[in-house]
Amino acid sequence: MECIWVILYGVIYLISEIVSDYIGLKHIITIISLGMLFGSFCLFAYKRKCNADYGLQGIKEIEKKQGKCLLAYVPLLSMPLLNIILGKANGVDALLISEGILVLWGALFEELFFRGFLMHIFHKRLQWKTWISVVISAIIFGLFHLNNLYVENGLYVGVQAASALAMGICFGIAFLRTRSLIPGMLIHAGMNVTAVFMPIENETLLWVYLLIAILHIPYAIWLYQGIEKKREDKEYKESER
Repeated sequence: MECIWVILYGVIYLISEIVSDYIGLKHIITIISLGMLFGSFCLFAYKRKCNADYGLQGIKEIEKKQGKCLLAYVPLLSMPLLNIILGKANGVDALLISEGILVLWGALFEELFFRGFLMHIFHKRLQWKTWISVVISAIIFGLFHLNNLYVENGLYVGVQAASALAMGICFGIAFLRTRSLIPGMLIHAGMNVTAVFMPIENETLLWVYLLIAILHIPYAIWLYQGIEKKREDKEYKESER
């Protein structure tokens, strides 16, 4: 079933981009089409009562410490908004806004595919261990970000892919802890929009992505230790019964 939705996404995205360019309104048809596709899948999952398998539910349990840790992203994600308010963003026009909306949709679909679909297939269907499912889905997510190799500097794209891999591990673990894709979707969408509205030179971005990759390593370890602690507490309570 997951493969059908992935194929639909690819086909609709390509056709919509062609139609959008043809009518002279870049991305507009794509944005509308992806919104309808995402809504259709959510409705399909809820009707089939399999929404929980793909993380399409609210956050049932999130520790205060984890919530506070996620606040570290706020300064980064607030930059594009301040940039627009202060009028310093270069060329904030309809085209740039449409780019921002498109990458926002992209973040939702990427989280659904790489965390929702892939982790469900690896862990539930292939019976892989939890941590293997997280790491493999994150590696595929990182490799996905090598798609700019033919137009960008190899070192820059490589570091970007490494940072995507590190973030993918964190998003995967956050999904396991909360059983929801919402944290990853919100942060991923915010970071994508930040990249659109805060255009900076590739040399600077290289260091930004490198720093992101490094900082996510201890964060991923901390998150995973939380999963182990929850598992131990659950086993202890069951043994006491």
